[in-house]
Amino acid sequence: MRAVVALSMNPRGEDAAREATSQIRAALGDSPVSGALCWVSPEHADDLQRLLPALCLGLGTRVLAGCVSAGVTVGGREVMDGPTLGLMAFTEANVEARLLHDLYAEPERAAREALHGAGPQDLVVLMPTASTFKATPFLEVVASQHPLARVIGGGAANPDGDDLVFTGQGLSRDGLAALVIRDCQPEVRLTQSCRSLSRGHLITRCEGADVLELDGKPALQVLAALLAARDDGDDSPLLAGHAGPGDRVGAEGLFVRPFMGLDRARAAVRLSQPAQEGDALLFLTRAVDSSRADLNAMMIETLGVLRRRRPAFALMTNCAGRGAEFQGIPDYDAAVVSGFLDGVPLAGFFGGFELGPFRGKTQLHLFSAVLAVGG
Repeated sequence: MRAVVALSMNPRGEDAAREATSQIRAALGDSPVSGALCWVSPEHADDLQRLLPALCLGLGTRVLAGCVSAGVTVGGREVMDGPTLGLMAFTEANVEARLLHDLYAEPERAAREALHGAGPQDLVVLMPTASTFKATPFLEVVASQHPLARVIGGGAANPDGDDLVFTGQGLSRDGLAALVIRDCQPEVRLTQSCRSLSRGHLITRCEGADVLELDGKPALQVLAALLAARDDGDDSPLLAGHAGPGDRVGAEGLFVRPFMGLDRARAAVRLSQPAQEGDALLFLTRAVDSSRADLNAMMIETLGVLRRRRPAFALMTNCAGRGAEFQGIPDYDAAVVSGFLDGVPLAGFFGGFELGPFRGKTQLHLFSAVLAVGG
């Protein structure tokens, strides 16, 4: 298996497709394209009906999956402004593209069909339309029927219009585009962008999404004590870190959500989804230094797992809020990952959420980045 990447910033969709596929053809020579992933900026959304045929013609295949995204990563670059088309193409690979419609009405069917036949040696790249994605029923099917599947993905989020996903067979405003890369022995890792303001507090009483007690104390009392002791001058919003007891921030045992509010009458804090007694709740805030440290830790761990095996490709799905505005400098995540992987082709996109590992399952994440290497 071999992968190559291409980037075009041509403002005309068809011309961007021709430029990017010409770069792919030049890199591959006579080798046929087995399949490809493509991400386009919102500027190209209205031109997809013409862009897609040009893309398939240039690649020589309809085995293609992609979406309109908030940003594109190609190599060491992150592009989040202006017309952009990013492309990763595979040769000498067993690749399948799948387009599922009616995602909002039938999330369970979409999950079954998107992951049909996928095993632990395969990588499944999922791109659902963010505005119509029901995470809970979809991911319950993934966990129950495809527990060994290795998944990376993100929400296709178009900040300027309808969310759109596509394959070489068409496009959807309420659907899921998937690419299954067979026998690539993937490793999937997660990195967070948050700093912990507290140790993990044990959830000792809860009702639905309302946490009533932490460590046997009223949850609001625990939060008030934390805020009173906070002296870092940071007024950024507090976030909730859901974890198992003992899990550390940055590990794949954590997922982050916003707080939804307070119930002063019951001294409770309200989460964005049901809590579970026995789990841990951390109070977090987004922090650049923590994001950078955790990214480095993830890359060191990834290289350790690879044990000198050089992967053929690297895919990255990133939170739309982890770009240059958050980091303070352009291309940070892409440059770090590219540097650690020493020339392995890297591509991906910025979306409305991320799909990646959590306690051995696939979970919807926020404010994170997910990396998959394989081949």
